[in-house]
Amino acid sequence: MKFRCLHCRAENDIEDVIMDADQIAIRKLIAQAYGKHAHLVLAYVEQFRLSAVKHPKKFRLLLEELKNLFAAEEFTFQRVRYRIGTDAIAEALNTVAHKYFPDRLENHNYLKRVMIGLVQKAGEDDRRDADRAGRRREEALRAGSREPADTGPAPAAGDEEAPGGMTPAQIEENRRQVQALQELLGRTDEEKIQTRKQRLREQAEAMVKRAEKGGAS
Repeated sequence: MKFRCLHCRAENDIEDVIMDADQIAIRKLIAQAYGKHAHLVLAYVEQFRLSAVKHPKKFRLLLEELKNLFAAEEFTFQRVRYRIGTDAIAEALNTVAHKYFPDRLENHNYLKRVMIGLVQKAGEDDRRDADRAGRRREEALRAGSREPADTGPAPAAGDEEAPGGMTPAQIEENRRQVQALQELLGRTDEEKIQTRKQRLREQAEAMVKRAEKGGAS
């Protein structure tokens, strides 16, 4: 319900006049601070067995602490700082809100332990994902090493190199030389003598011809 001040003519809500500052802050926090997770925040705060009417200050402090948690996305427990996302915070709030406690909660320690469990689980999942990705990369590298290497453009016909680095033309020339050597080594002593005699006769005939030419001159 709205009304105007008789002195300044400002418009006011009757509930704002009736409620104290803590209760006004509580209403604003619930409406603005948590977005889609507001219902989980209120369900969690109920575990403290506090009334926004009877205990407005404590109720407001709880809401502000949770607001800061969502804004910072981190918390500290036993001098260790943890990073956590808003979805994980909401999951932890939901877990605590649905748990039965024979006595009311006194602080956020139980919530923090639940959040630590979620953070550790997320870390383990990340490590497993990283390990799987690493194994996939290693398998891809091993598979790549088994593929034939790219040796560049093929050589022109006749210029292909054999495994020893020679072209077919060079191999053929070597083959001819080897065959000639084998033929030479395969001759008998008699054949070798006859060949040498033939060479001597040819040399003698050449000397005679040179001598005859010299006498004629």
